[in-house]
Amino acid sequence: MKFRGQRPEKDLFWKRISQIALESYTMHEVFNMDSTVRLAAVENLGKFSSPAVNEALLDLMDDQDANIRAVAAISLGRTGVNQERSVPRLIQALEDKDRLVREAACLSLGHLKSTEAVPYIINRWRNDFISHVREAAHVALKNIGGEEANKAIHMTEVLTNEIRALTK
Repeated sequence: MKFRGQRPEKDLFWKRISQIALESYTMHEVFNMDSTVRLAAVENLGKFSSPAVNEALLDLMDDQDANIRAVAAISLGRTGVNQERSVPRLIQALEDKDRLVREAACLSLGHLKSTEAVPYIINRWRNDFISHVREAAHVALKNIGGEEANKAIHMTEVLTNEIRALTK
C-alpha cells in the first residue's frame, strides 16, 4: 500500500544510510581495544557484507587475541564477501596455534564451500591433535563435498574402522 507523499527511494536511501552508520559504529567498537563489547562487535560484523567490513575482518585475523581471530574467521565465513581474499586467509588460519581459530577456519571454509581448501582441511582433519578441530574439519569436508572430499572421508572412515577392529 502506498500513501500519498511517500517515496520508496527516500525510504531506501535512509535505510542504507542507517546501515552504513551501524557498520561504522560496529567497526569503531572492534578497533577500540578498551571496548567492553569488542568481541560482540566483531561477531556483529559478520552480519554485514560490505567490502569495508570484509577488509576489517581480514585485518582482525592478525589480532593478538585468539578469541578475536576465531570470531573474525567465523564472521568471514558468514559474510561470504571477497572469497578470493578470505579463503586464502582462512586456509592460513588452519595453522594457527590456537585451536578455536583452527576450528573456526574449518567451519568457515566449509560454509563457503571452498573446494580449493579441501587438501588443507584434509590435512587438518588427519593431523590435528584436538578432537574438536578434527570434528570441525570433518563437518567442513561434508559441507564442501565433491570427489576429493568424499574420497578422503571414505578412506579415513575405513582406516578408523580397521584401527578399531585391531584394538578390540
